[in-house]
Amino acid sequence: MNLFRPAWDSENEEEAVLAVEKMTDEVELTRAAKEARCSAARKAAVEKLTDQRLLADVAKNNYNCDVRMIAVEKLTDQRLLADVAKTGWVRLKAIKKLTDQTIVQELDACIATIDYDVHEAAVEKLTDQRLLADVAKTGEYGVVRKAAVEKLTDQRLLADVAKTGWYDDVRMIAAEKLTDQTIAQEVYADIAKYDDDNDGT
Repeated sequence: MNLFRPAWDSENEEEAVLAVEKMTDEVELTRAAKEARCSAARKAAVEKLTDQRLLADVAKNNYNCDVRMIAVEKLTDQRLLADVAKTGWVRLKAIKKLTDQTIVQELDACIATIDYDVHEAAVEKLTDQRLLADVAKTGEYGVVRKAAVEKLTDQRLLADVAKTGWYDDVRMIAAEKLTDQTIAQEVYADIAKYDDDNDGT
């Protein structure tokens, strides 16, 4: 028997949780959230945490998925959420909690190498029309490109996507969304010229 084992590390779930409930030190709570052998004690520990940096640490580094999810739920600091979104196992949930548009735009610079569902979640948060146009034109994943072009309303940017996008399906969606007839005619004329130049004659 280890006489120096903290009470929160007890194999007895009731004892471990009771010990956690009496704790107030955030650093020790973080340790319990990471190291307690009883999952109920780990969850109880993270539920008591309020320090945003410690919660971010748990969200990124805890081996238990449920504990990481609880930590993200309690995170409100937008910069720390963005950090979790870049590197954490629960990055999808972190992205969905982002509300600061500036931080979402900054995050977009690094999402190209992230799984498509994470990339799509970030795009869903974007409102900046130029960034959405960039994703629509050159995004790595088809589902993400389409999500971006569907959010575009700026007629000039839609025209640019329709004329210069890398992928035909997205260019078509962009062209179909044009409501400004003058811009639409310019785009159709440009597309027709491009087709004429590439018909092999």
